[in-house]
Amino acid sequence: MSAADEVANRIDQYLEEIDRVKQKAKPGAGLFGIGVGPKDDPCNDRFLTDMQSWFERFAQSEPSSEEVEEVMDIAFTAQQQRQDFVFFTLIAIHGMALPLVQRLLPEAAERQALAYEERVPRNQRMPVQMKLLDELYRRAGRQPRKRGLFGRR
Repeated sequence: MSAADEVANRIDQYLEEIDRVKQKAKPGAGLFGIGVGPKDDPCNDRFLTDMQSWFERFAQSEPSSEEVEEVMDIAFTAQQQRQDFVFFTLIAIHGMALPLVQRLLPEAAERQALAYEERVPRNQRMPVQMKLLDELYRRAGRQPRKRGLFGRR
């Protein structure tokens, strides 16, 4: 199984698990901070911990630029599958890919940066996404794009 397939499989398993948790949840569970809802289920932390260790092992295996690009394509589009609280969990894995940026060839980093800008609208980017985009541009040999009023970061 390729690394990209493995990432896709892990994400799919998490989404299936969270859907099962949501189906079993009592109506109103976690609403107004009362009770335990799907957002508080341990499967969320377990997924993030598992993904963090997977990304660390993958980076240590010295993957090729093509392998890294394939993994990034899967990891960076996963949040598009959901618009519930899982969206933010899936965005968290973007930050886990930061160490992989140095494994990309400069032209691959530029392709990833441009694709990332198309996928994630500027006004919806989280700080981790902006940091990742800056790193991709640096790896591509370009200055990161300025943000905000008067170019402030």
